Amino acid sequence: LGVLDGAFFLAAFRTIGVRGPAFHPWIATVPQWTLLGLLLGPAFYLADRFSLARVGLRGVLLVQIPAALAFAVIHIVAAVWVTDALVSGPAARSGFERMLVEGLVRYFIFDMVMYVGLVGSYLGLEAYRRYQERVVAASRLEAELANAQLHSLRLQLNPHFLFNSLNAISG
Repeated sequence: LGVLDGAFFLAAFRTIGVRGPAFHPWIATVPQWTLLGLLLGPAFYLADRFSLARVGLRGVLLVQIPAALAFAVIHIVAAVWVTDALVSGPAARSGFERMLVEGLVRYFIFDMVMYVGLVGSYLGLEAYRRYQERVVAASRLEAELANAQLHSLRLQLNPHFLFNSLNAISG
């Protein structure tokens, strides 16, 4: 996503006539998306640990709302810090504090929505995986039931066959 985002920014900058090093958009976007990816591990862990089935809706909200807030703040602070460290020029002149405030104002809601969307997608995929496991387990149970019924019918047929054979011999 960072590479695609960098390509988008490079194309946008070139379209409006902004010139500069071609690698500059990737220096700004790839680390930010990488940081986002690193934060997803703990987010998915919380989603698993405090799922709706385990803690109910209230428990999920009590965990996920602060987690989403922390996710957004940590991501923005880390992204501003990395951008400030990697990009010289306007970023260095504007100051870390100003960039941090701008980042929080611009991206806080976006990061919150990103968190909800990614964790929601993760939970949806996990629910689908569990559903598939239940379908497979149900199919196995149906096959076992059919085998048990077939075995029961064989056991019922064998004594009749033996009785009829002995009756025919005695006759």
